[in-house]
Amino acid sequence: MTAATTTGMYHVARRGDGWYVLDNDGLSIAVYSAGPVGASDAARHVEALNRAAARPGAETTLRSAQGIRAWRHAHGLTQTQLADLLEVRILTVQRWESGTTPVSRIVELALERLDQHLSH
Repeated sequence: MTAATTTGMYHVARRGDGWYVLDNDGLSIAVYSAGPVGASDAARHVEALNRAAARPGAETTLRSAQGIRAWRHAHGLTQTQLADLLEVRILTVQRWESGTTPVSRIVELALERLDQHLSH
C-alpha cells in the first residue's frame, strides 16, 4: 500500500494496481483504476458508503440493505439498471434494499466485479 485516506468506516487506499475501497478490517470492497479518475471514483464510492454507515442503526457492508443501496447510488444506477446488470428481477433489488431478502456472498462478489467494470 503506497497511500491511504481514512474518511470513516470505509476508506481509500492506493496500491500498485489501483485505488481500493476498504472496510474497517482492511478487506477490499472495490478496486478502481490507478489514475486520477480511479481515485475520484473510489473517493465517491467511499463517501456514499460512509454516508450510509452514518445513518443510525445502519449495517455497512455490501451485504446489507444500506450498503447495496449506497453502492448503487455511488454508481448512479437505478434499481432497474442494477437488476439488468446483475440479470435479476427489479423486485429482487428492491427486496435487497429493503432488507427483506439477504444479499448473498455471490451477489457481493458480483458487485465487486461490476465495480471494476464500471470504473473503466
